[in-house]
Amino acid sequence: MRVLLAEDQNLVGLILAQELQRLGVDVFGPYDTVEEVLRVARKHRIDAAILDVHLRDGDVYPAADTLFEKKAQVIFHTAMDSEHALKQLYPRASVLTKPVPTARLMQALSDAYLSMTN
Repeated sequence: MRVLLAEDQNLVGLILAQELQRLGVDVFGPYDTVEEVLRVARKHRIDAAILDVHLRDGDVYPAADTLFEKKAQVIFHTAMDSEHALKQLYPRASVLTKPVPTARLMQALSDAYLSMTN
């Protein structure tokens, strides 16, 4: 599974990337700008993405749109209390509000994978 990771907090991004790699996931990132996320999303086939909403150069929505167009599963991983608003914009997305236990994030990724195979 190829997962794109976008996180503006470097340490959080590195920890998540290591955890995903430990589970055998092919990780793209972590990236901390929308520009980088868009570049990777356009260039590579991505199965799923874990996206922080606020990145260093703006909100991740343009990248989320691109990922949905390419049929990737999207998990928003955000400190914002915006689950309702995000679900209205992206009904197929999962929304997790930080702090998220690693096990919960991995479960969301597993659910995304299962929905891809069905």
